[in-house]
Amino acid sequence: MQHLSIGGQLHHKQLNVGAALKRHGVTFAVEQMKGISPSAWGYRRKGRLSVRYVPKKGGVLVGFREFEKSYVTDLKQCHTLVPELSALLPSLKAQLQQLSGRESIPQIEIASGTNVLAIIVRYLAPCSEQDLLQLISFGREQNVRVYLQSGGPDTIVPLEKQGEPLTYRIRASGDTIKFLPTDFIQVNDVANQEIVESVLQMLAPTSRDRVLELFCGLGNLTLPVASSIERVVGVDYDDGLLRRAKDNALFNHKDNVEFIHADLTENPPGQWWAVEGFTKLLLDPPRSGALEILTAIVPTLAPERIVYASCNPETLARDAALLTARFGYRLEAIRVVDMFAHTGHVETIALFV
Repeated sequence: MQHLSIGGQLHHKQLNVGAALKRHGVTFAVEQMKGISPSAWGYRRKGRLSVRYVPKKGGVLVGFREFEKSYVTDLKQCHTLVPELSALLPSLKAQLQQLSGRESIPQIEIASGTNVLAIIVRYLAPCSEQDLLQLISFGREQNVRVYLQSGGPDTIVPLEKQGEPLTYRIRASGDTIKFLPTDFIQVNDVANQEIVESVLQMLAPTSRDRVLELFCGLGNLTLPVASSIERVVGVDYDDGLLRRAKDNALFNHKDNVEFIHADLTENPPGQWWAVEGFTKLLLDPPRSGALEILTAIVPTLAPERIVYASCNPETLARDAALLTARFGYRLEAIRVVDMFAHTGHVETIALFV
């Protein structure tokens, strides 16, 4: 979408959100949507790059696969990655070129925390001792934490055990979130800060509130919310994320937080939520939305406020129709965050009262 100005892109996304709502019978004026465009370039703090050894093209290529092809377009820099990751590409490519097992490396993943960078090198064949030593040396020289991956996500191991996890800081609450380079996080940090602040403003937390958060992940929203309420319970289906969410609560001294593992697609979803007396509901579901879980719990829970963060306007609109037409809520406010400039992707935060 680079043919549009940043303001034009944001307006286009607001129109898309409004159109999705209209298709599902929910009316909300585009003019009333608050739009946020936090960053045009250099915003991705995570990425996955293809690697291919092509002697006729000078050796190792590091970049993105061409559309519907197996060819790799070599990159010297990437304007979408945060500057520190983009700046790492030339030295990373040179290091991969020196490895004896370079033909067995199909991809790398890169991530940036506030404290350190990380790379995950995918190996299709056993890594030689010499290659291991070279990668360790590269990590020390560049202040990069290096991981190897031989198979699925559970095979990712750090080359050196020492060092703290990757972290980022939540501006609104001062919380520090620890994460692994493979964990799901909001990859645009500036946009994530805006989302957290928007959620807090819409939720309007008070000291008497008990908040239920669905699809809580690492605690990115849970911990800031916990700063000013009586109790918050975060629920997710990913065991690994929940383990790190619990660690993050301990690290930030949040003792009014509990995390529960539950399959949020189960119908009915058990009774873990029914006896807590929750006053407000917060959710940040995947692209498929939250129709089933909302149908199951909202009639009994009857929260005063529902704050819904969404990465898919279509499923947000579908679920908004359920909340308004069937359960009697009013769509009070919408904020559209241009999380990924120059793409069609949009993040939306909606308040129902």
